[in-house]
Amino acid sequence: MLAGVLILGLSLHSVRVTELVKRRTEALTKSLAEQRQLQEEAKVASQRLERLECAGVVAQLSVIFAHEMRQPLGAISLYSFGLRRLLGQGSKDVDKMLGVLDKLDEQTTRANDIVTRVRSYAKSETVKRESVLLAQQIEHAAAELKTTGRYESRLEVMVLDNPVVMADPLEMELVALNLMKNALEATDAHHPGGSVMVTLSAENDRAILSVSDEGDGTKVTVDRLMAGLESMKAEGLGLGISIVRGILEAYGGRLTYAVRRQGGLIARVTLPLNHNEEEPKPIEQKENV
Repeated sequence: MLAGVLILGLSLHSVRVTELVKRRTEALTKSLAEQRQLQEEAKVASQRLERLECAGVVAQLSVIFAHEMRQPLGAISLYSFGLRRLLGQGSKDVDKMLGVLDKLDEQTTRANDIVTRVRSYAKSETVKRESVLLAQQIEHAAAELKTTGRYESRLEVMVLDNPVVMADPLEMELVALNLMKNALEATDAHHPGGSVMVTLSAENDRAILSVSDEGDGTKVTVDRLMAGLESMKAEGLGLGISIVRGILEAYGGRLTYAVRRQGGLIARVTLPLNHNEEEPKPIEQKENV
């Protein structure tokens, strides 16, 4: 009887274990199937996000490209018109016409540099940094704006120091160009014939670029700008300031705003100085035609 009871107990235990193993196997199989399904869904979602991110990057790059290409293309159109006018008047001033052609070449090179830079952004390439004399890029940008003849307000540049920063020359020029262009537009709209003061200095291992306008900026304007609501113009998208902020942040810089006591705004850029012994490469200066 004892032996029979033991055999019966072992049989029941075996059946119970078999049932438990079966249930556990079914549970594991179901769990693995669910895991595979979740992995597949996650893969699909990840691919969709990548496509959306790529689309977003392409859209942003397209906007940057369109925004920054307006300046060289506008200058090319202006110089082409001037050259056509000289030829239409029967001018034989070869030196003057060659000067216009040089300017056309310069703007074409600038446009090509912008295309190259945007392509490098698209490929996530690291921007090559070098020692840059900030004053040269600012003066070059100011000369470009004066050449267009689009603004009634005066643009005055005061270089108190000649700081050197480690950056990309084109990007530094784009920073100065956008800030000065915004200041000229604000001044023209509120105080035609006024002045925009650009000051470059250095303090506490930082290069400081200040651009003051005579627009109608107030504390509300400053709050909006600092909050990221960059554009104050009805037709504006705030792209210039967004580009400026992105460039400066990549170099450890910062853009802030303040209200001028006399009215208008002051845009203030700070960038870390470069103490590398490498000598900056001077850019070729050409006379405006």
